[in-house]
Amino acid sequence: MITVGERIAELRKRKSMTQEELAAIIGVSSQSVSKWENGINMPDIMMLPVIADTFDVTVDMLYGRSGTLCGGISSDAVFNVVCRSVCQAIFSARCDADSSDVSIFEELNNYIETLRKNDRMRSAVIRRTGQFISVMKLEELL
Repeated sequence: MITVGERIAELRKRKSMTQEELAAIIGVSSQSVSKWENGINMPDIMMLPVIADTFDVTVDMLYGRSGTLCGGISSDAVFNVVCRSVCQAIFSARCDADSSDVSIFEELNNYIETLRKNDRMRSAVIRRTGQFISVMKLEELL
């Protein structure tokens, strides 16, 4: 089984990046990166989204997890349930029971399609890119 540190080393080498370069990008010492890659230490949990963003992967990928969740529920199924819940909440916040505001449906559909096409925006972790942008868009809809 490949460790998180070994996966970081593999991703770093694929980008032809030195430990020093990675350390500078994510704001840690090169000794920290070395310790992760050699299995001496693990990255702080708060660093995992930053590392994942640096390599354009998910935190799950750093852990070696596939696209399915416990119990065989796919991430797509979870995404669909969450989208329905979020859309219901936004619609309730924006519309009166008597109104039939069609534009909100179009906005929500466009937003969901954008999320569906961009896996990085579907992460449950709020990251520097991707999800932060989608949270801002959700706030605009409210």
